[in-house]
Amino acid sequence: IGVSIAGIAIGLPALRRLLPAGFFTARRGQPAVLTCRLLATATFMGVDGFIPLAADRIHGASPIIQGFTIIGAALTWTTGQAIIAKREDVAPATAVRIGFAMLLLGVGLVAPVLITAWPLWATFLGWAVGGFGMGVLYNPTTVAAMSYATDGREGTISSQVQLVDALGFSLMGGIGGAAVAFADRSGGELRGALGASFALAALCALVGIAVSRGVRRAE
Repeated sequence: IGVSIAGIAIGLPALRRLLPAGFFTARRGQPAVLTCRLLATATFMGVDGFIPLAADRIHGASPIIQGFTIIGAALTWTTGQAIIAKREDVAPATAVRIGFAMLLLGVGLVAPVLITAWPLWATFLGWAVGGFGMGVLYNPTTVAAMSYATDGREGTISSQVQLVDALGFSLMGGIGGAAVAFADRSGGELRGALGASFALAALCALVGIAVSRGVRRAE
């Protein structure tokens, strides 16, 4: 715990220097875009990173089937990106809101994987919905963020996007992984740990829907 507190104490000031002012309050414009990107990657990781574990430990699935349950999301992510790239009439805020709504729906459709009798093909289809939502919001957030890259700042903006992506994936992966490890060491229920990760992912999606109102391209 002490190491974690020290890490947060060191990391937060550094983030304040690396990310634009207003990021932590999701201020309209570039800060809101980056906040949405972090929430999106956190939502995705909170589910995608733990479905194979559920397939293994709860359903006793083979490694091939474990991977199969999440590969649909990768395919629909690409499909979502391809579709939204051709819809220039859709405002970035609208695309992000739709993407988060589909991610939230995907979390809800995946949650029954914690039930032993639930068929894994249904999990495959459910998380494909979440993957599509991720694809829908991914391009618009990238384009909106880069619209703030004035001459000479392209590298800075690009690195900020990559940073929040990494933060979203690593934070949710760390929190979910810690919950699973704690359950294993304490004799707790794996279902409870995975359920907590799914619930946190759903919360991130809900916050993302609210924050998406501030997504704007530079004028």
